[in-house]
Amino acid sequence: MRNLVKGDYSFIKNSLFECLQAKEPGLVLLSGGNDPERSSLMNDVANELNTEVLNLNFVLSKEMKTLSINERPLRLLDFFRN
Repeated sequence: MRNLVKGDYSFIKNSLFECLQAKEPGLVLLSGGNDPERSSLMNDVANELNTEVLNLNFVLSKEMKTLSINERPLRLLDFFRN
């Protein structure tokens, strides 16, 4: 089952900031189309963490395009570790 969130991201934003204040380790992955509110949410979280928003699709495709199709699955784990 897929949970779709549209429009108001205040609940998600508040939940993310509660986790940040609790210093809980984890990974935040937001996906979907180009939504200004989601972009704002991602930028707020990145600013709070003193980091940047990463377009994983862009970075991954840039890294993988030089590899053969057979090599890509083998190198994917190394990419994520780095």
